[in-house]
Amino acid sequence: MKKFFVLFLLVFCINFAFAQNSMGIDKTIEEMANFLNERIPARTSVAVFDFSSDSRMLSDYIADELVIALANTGMDVYDRKNLDKVNREIYYGMGDAVDENTAQMFGRDVGAQTVILGSFTKYSNTEYRLRVQAIVVETKRIQAGKTFNVKQDKQLLSLMPKPEKDYEGLKEFGRNLGYGFLNPLFGLGSYLQDDFPVGMTLTLSYLASGILLLIEFGAFDYWADGAGVCGTIGLGIASAALLLGFIRPFVFSQYGDRWAQVPGDFYLAVVPVASGGVGMSVGYSVKF
Repeated sequence: MKKFFVLFLLVFCINFAFAQNSMGIDKTIEEMANFLNERIPARTSVAVFDFSSDSRMLSDYIADELVIALANTGMDVYDRKNLDKVNREIYYGMGDAVDENTAQMFGRDVGAQTVILGSFTKYSNTEYRLRVQAIVVETKRIQAGKTFNVKQDKQLLSLMPKPEKDYEGLKEFGRNLGYGFLNPLFGLGSYLQDDFPVGMTLTLSYLASGILLLIEFGAFDYWADGAGVCGTIGLGIASAALLLGFIRPFVFSQYGDRWAQVPGDFYLAVVPVASGGVGMSVGYSVKF
């Protein structure tokens, strides 16, 4: 118990210390410029390359703001517009793999004595780490390097990539709902969904229910024996088909034919009933 408490206290202190030392993105860039200015000799020509991150906008922002901050300290900084071609090669061709040799090559291309590059990575849900290195072009020596703790603020959020909203689930629900509304038209929705067994089942079910209702209203008087049987069966079949037609598209889109096979095993028969008359027997099979 005591060890657990000590471990918890240690983790808490580390997180607290991180939170206390973290700053917003703009303040961090300012502190970074001051740090580099103190460690890079005066009158050194400096080129700032893109910082690797998950957002091109954020990478450009850090580099552009760092150029301005370094220039305000009196350092000789190359205009980033002259580095566009080099930056594109780094960002699209090499990604994060910019080592000392690469920095030396690009630094010589632009005539810089020192190149500055770095990375921006996520540390927790609301805190990040911004690493910077200053590398001497001729000797490939790391002239200065430091990791800064950055806390999430409005400016940083505006530069981070926005998560894309996932509308696919809603679109699929709309499609399935549309199939369900089309299924009362003799299973049209299931046919459009390529669910032919259920489409055939719905077609035969609606045809059978229609025939039974026609028999009910055309062949039987209201008080005649057997009146109401065909109509009840017909309404039952139509109701079952209507329910199946609305539910099946959602099931089929998720599980396909592996979830349920609904063959066209539809039958219609005349059977004797307890009252001495005859009735209609309608059925179909569903295999799970």
